[in-house]
Amino acid sequence: MNKCILRSIIMMLFFVGQNVFAAGETEPNNAFETADKITQGEAVTGNVGTSGDSYDFFVSTLKNEGTIKLYFSSTGLNEQADINFYVYSKNKSSIGAIAVNNKKSANDSLFIFCRADDTIYIRVNGSQSINYSFRYIVEEPAPNDVEPNNNFSEAVLISSNQLVKGRLGYSGTTSDNYDYFYSILPDDGTLRVYVDKVNTSNSADADFNLYVYNKNQGSIGSYSDNNKPVGELPTDTLDIFCVKGDTVYFRLNGSSGCFSYTMRYEMLSPPKGDIEPNNTFEEAVYIEEKEIVPGRIGYSNVGEDSYDYFYSVLPDDGTLRVYVDKVNTSNTANADFNLYVYNKKRGSIGSYSDNNTLVGELPTDTLDIFCVKGDTVYFRLNGG
Repeated sequence: MNKCILRSIIMMLFFVGQNVFAAGETEPNNAFETADKITQGEAVTGNVGTSGDSYDFFVSTLKNEGTIKLYFSSTGLNEQADINFYVYSKNKSSIGAIAVNNKKSANDSLFIFCRADDTIYIRVNGSQSINYSFRYIVEEPAPNDVEPNNNFSEAVLISSNQLVKGRLGYSGTTSDNYDYFYSILPDDGTLRVYVDKVNTSNSADADFNLYVYNKNQGSIGSYSDNNKPVGELPTDTLDIFCVKGDTVYFRLNGSSGCFSYTMRYEMLSPPKGDIEPNNTFEEAVYIEEKEIVPGRIGYSNVGEDSYDYFYSVLPDDGTLRVYVDKVNTSNTANADFNLYVYNKKRGSIGSYSDNNTLVGELPTDTLDIFCVKGDTVYFRLNGG
């Protein structure tokens, strides 16, 4: 006797608990304008398909962006029962639907990918009197970037080797298709960008693009990764050679899908550069005999450092011998290097050119200029 009573109490408590956490629909809710308000994760119960109650509408605001996962169950009068769930965006455009036909009882789910945290509507309709219950959650991807950062003027400042996390392609009434960042490069060199990404769109047609711009917002490099499979993808690396230490912009965009990503950059800098500015005769930097002068040439951003000028006062008459060691850091075998030597009045007294040089370290070049009087001379180096 006592055992039976105990079991009855447990069952009663259980069913009461179920009813506490399930919210019933409120009529009339047969149109967008009269939709019942529900919250993310809330269990909802209702009946649809009876005379005069063809549709039940619900409205909710997503707490976060991600994949909407709607789970439902239903029970009709017989095996001819049809139930449909439709999901709409804030502007009442369809973003997903599922139909379960010819089933008295059903348990199913609907997943909608790449959704921004915005208002949605849910519509339920049935072919006969059907009891149903449903709830939805939003599965959030990796952490998001700082928004808004959708154009050059909204670009977010980042630093060298800072790991930036973001998302692209999530949409509500509008889509977040672009993320912009900018940085001031700490030095000249090769700009190397690393990107890791996850295709969260459930579509193998998703495309991911990275564009890099100079201070004037002119393109200096890019890469595209198209028709990517779903899930985590290999690290991509973009190298942009001969970049001057100045402001650069990064634009990431996704199309035909959504992504979460991380990005960082580093500068692979060559040896120490020369004193700038030294781009004209008037800016020429003074050097001594036998002084080793380090320098860089051909690095660009808005403008290119195409020329380096130096001058010296020769200690005596004789043969002027100039030694040049160089490294082609441009990743192209079409690079040219030139040395010009001028007298005090800036008239040419000697030169040499090294064209179509190989990438990497090159042999020492020597230029001899005979019968030079001990006076002021200028040296101009340029790359092209």
